[in-house]
Amino acid sequence: MDLYHTIISPPSRSVILLAKHLNVPLNLKKLDIFAGEQLSEWFVKINPQHCVPTLVTEEGVSLWESNAIMVYLAERFDMDEKVYPKDALKRAVVNNRLCFNLATLYKQISGYYGPIVMRGATPDENAFKQVEQAFQYLEGFLAKGKFAAGEQITVADFALVTTVSMASAMKFDFTNYPNIERWRKLCENTITGYEEVSKQAQTAWKAFQESKQKNKMDLYYHIIPPPSRAVLVLAKKLKLELNLISTDTRDAGQMDILAKVNSLQSMPTLVDDGIIVGESHNILIHLAEKFDTEGTLYPVDAGQRARVLECMFFDTNMYKCFVAYSMPVVIKRQEPNDDLREKLLVCIRAFDRYMESRSYVATDHFTVADLALSQTVAALEVIKIQVTDFANVNRWYEAVRSELPGADEFQAQCEDVLRAYLVRQFGDLDS
Repeated sequence: MDLYHTIISPPSRSVILLAKHLNVPLNLKKLDIFAGEQLSEWFVKINPQHCVPTLVTEEGVSLWESNAIMVYLAERFDMDEKVYPKDALKRAVVNNRLCFNLATLYKQISGYYGPIVMRGATPDENAFKQVEQAFQYLEGFLAKGKFAAGEQITVADFALVTTVSMASAMKFDFTNYPNIERWRKLCENTITGYEEVSKQAQTAWKAFQESKQKNKMDLYYHIIPPPSRAVLVLAKKLKLELNLISTDTRDAGQMDILAKVNSLQSMPTLVDDGIIVGESHNILIHLAEKFDTEGTLYPVDAGQRARVLECMFFDTNMYKCFVAYSMPVVIKRQEPNDDLREKLLVCIRAFDRYMESRSYVATDHFTVADLALSQTVAALEVIKIQVTDFANVNRWYEAVRSELPGADEFQAQCEDVLRAYLVRQFGDLDS
């Protein structure tokens, strides 16, 4: 069986440790979630929710959510029926602890430490109190027995101890939780391979932290909007390493975090050594001015620079028309609005006429204006507007694609995420 995992992830480690404890061989396949590997088309086919851990059985059935995977492994391979007891009441207590871990303990710990580690957010005192409350609950559970659900180790302990280790790695003080401290040591000595797997996680965590220290620039983005992808393409073109922070505009918590960084909540937003740069065109210009050693992406010449800005303003208008038409059609599944579609087509036709005698949009060479417009044009296919219907735009787009490293990869990730969203929302892939 294949297990797609990230060793830093407590849910991934809980499954790996249970498999070791039950002597179940797994083909471990690492996924680099920080690089967005879980969004790859091949993995979304395996798991439309693109989360880890994900188990693929010998029959080709995909299972995700660590609790579901552990219960499956226990029911199939635990011949002694100890880690997931058959007795209805004992099993109910185990299930209770699994639900507690998922809905309370893991939620509160990741909710507090996640923004601090991933986004450099200011610690939230109220969120920390929720963490302490969750640990008080666990302390009470452990006062009733050696393990989380009684006198024998169960799948609940595998889930909980890896979650607790996350707080331990963040230097949470367990002085006031003697039952948790006792139980942690007991689990470490009882669970097969605990030390080995923990060391692997510590090594991976250290490497991740070191990589964050090297990357001074954070990018708050979402893979679906073309403006975010334009910034990703430019960063790749300039060989820049960004700390990518995927931010869902529908998630109030994530948007609150973004608001603390950029009160305008612009998407994307770049943080460059403490400097906040919002709005994609502004970011493109900032990166080009700072890192383009040849000085061609955003020319120094005032006349050329003015033309670049003019074309980027045009891109803003065309993207605005694209969003007005596409959002109701694609995201909300509403009937197409012919008037909004025509407004978008007017922009594209104007662009097509403009490009009749031009190889590049602003000057005689590739600039950030070409980059910005190329990503808006690439998105037209999502709403069934074919670039090939506009000869001049199509000629230009095909010519500049060689200047867009990673664009096809980012477009594929966008399509995967959008497809997964549609499946979750509507249960089909019609568009």
